[in-house]
Amino acid sequence: MKFTDYNIIVLKLGSALVVDSKNNNFRVKWLQDLACDIAKLRNLGIKVLIVCSGAIASASRKLGKNKQELSLDELQAYAAYGQALLIGEMQKIFAKQQIELAQILITNDDCQNRRRYLNMRATISKLLEMDIVPIINENDTISTEEIKFGDNDVLAARVVALSEADLLILLSDIEGLYDSNPKENKGAKLIKEIKQIDHKILALASSKTNIYGTGGVKSKIQAAKIANGFGADMIITKGAGKNPLLALEQQKLYSIFSAKNLKLSSRKKWLSGLKIKGEVVVNKGAEETLSKGGASLLPVGVSEVKGEFFRGDMILIINSSGNKIAQGLSSLDSAEIEIYKGKNSKEISELTNNLTRLYLVHYDDMLLT
Repeated sequence: MKFTDYNIIVLKLGSALVVDSKNNNFRVKWLQDLACDIAKLRNLGIKVLIVCSGAIASASRKLGKNKQELSLDELQAYAAYGQALLIGEMQKIFAKQQIELAQILITNDDCQNRRRYLNMRATISKLLEMDIVPIINENDTISTEEIKFGDNDVLAARVVALSEADLLILLSDIEGLYDSNPKENKGAKLIKEIKQIDHKILALASSKTNIYGTGGVKSKIQAAKIANGFGADMIITKGAGKNPLLALEQQKLYSIFSAKNLKLSSRKKWLSGLKIKGEVVVNKGAEETLSKGGASLLPVGVSEVKGEFFRGDMILIINSSGNKIAQGLSSLDSAEIEIYKGKNSKEISELTNNLTRLYLVHYDDMLLT
């Protein structure tokens, strides 16, 4: 790969790279090398965003407890305290390379709300225009399980959509994706390029974590699926060592998940990140119509409703075999669909005079699989 093939890069740093788990100190020299690498990329005209873990680990250095010892309210307090330490340290280091930083804290709930999502996109776009590097992290001081991204690999993949990036780099503790666990099998082979995330790739996932991290290989493959879905390539490479980004280009030890040449609108990218609230099963005729593209889903094509959801919720559209066809915003409540499913427009009009939305999911609000 060549960095000059890309315009905007999202760089994800794990906690273990930023904070030494042995003594809870910042890895100052490593961060200095990283800042030098980013300065060189910026000189090539490449925009960079950073998704950075390490707030809680940073707080542990001064407050004493490690993450595993903390209750929920302590975790949130440590996150608040540690975030100030983290951004302050990084500002000092990056200033030596004449790089200005800005901080953005978000939750998954922010991405579910269309207005807030657009505001975030506008802020990130303006910062990049001003030649300021955004440092983005999950707002752990208020996040709960219901609104969390899960880990920063997934958050970084969502930032790809927010920033219109064309490359995501996950700096990890391994060189990339192997055909077996390299920590257990010395003969494990690095998979250089993954063109399709199929069942064989998914089977390689592991959920093992380190002392500070929350994600394993499984979360990285999930992030790749999201980033590739936005049309961006994703790289997993080892972050430890001198000048990790230059080493990536020179030593070529990495795995790249290559994206197809997709061009999704901003709205479609936003839709792809919404949480699924329910499902509808469609008949063969509706499946064939939707698969051709450009068509809305009508109640007549629905044979079954699964779960309770409301108008405006994201739902999954599946066939009778359970295979995913699409997902989209429902124009009706699940209770309404139960009444109207399998009926054509004339039959529905005989049931109510108030129904103005004869479609269940409009094609503008739909993403095909």
